[in-house]
Amino acid sequence: MINRRPLYVLSLFVIVMIVFLLASRMNLNNSSDANTTSTTTSTTIAPTDWQVGVARVTALENELFSNPDPSRVQEIMTTDCTCYNSTTQRLTTLKEQGRHVDGDNLKVDSVTLHQQISPDEVRAFVVISDNGRPIVDSQDKVIETSPKADRAGLLYLMIKGTDNQWRIADRVAASTAEVGTNQ
Repeated sequence: MINRRPLYVLSLFVIVMIVFLLASRMNLNNSSDANTTSTTTSTTIAPTDWQVGVARVTALENELFSNPDPSRVQEIMTTDCTCYNSTTQRLTTLKEQGRHVDGDNLKVDSVTLHQQISPDEVRAFVVISDNGRPIVDSQDKVIETSPKADRAGLLYLMIKGTDNQWRIADRVAASTAEVGTNQ
């Protein structure tokens, strides 16, 4: 069995760097005259904070399906998330059958802030690609492969926990119109 952990870590690093560079570019483009000072006292989230949270959650979700461990679902989702029980059940089934997903199955194509509810709670449009899910047994023999899916737009409710980690509190399909305007 090939250890893909270094690839996952490298992929997460690349995603974080891209998000950081894009956020830096947005801050430069959005800044007005350098001599102007702001008197705003409201608290806002640094754009990279929740975007990095989405990247972390996606990377961990891929990792959990590559090495099924249902006890770790709370690292990526709150227990009241509508997808918490189904994700836990899918991981439990894979683990009991001695199977796992071979490689990353989800890839974030874009992330756009929809609504900042509070410094620790945001709604974000997340467009993902599903690369198909080859499920293999303990000898890496392909048991089944789910079909590759087109890009999908999802509306995530992300909440920052007391450990300063972002988690999915809700994840629902976004309408085609919403996804089309936020790619």
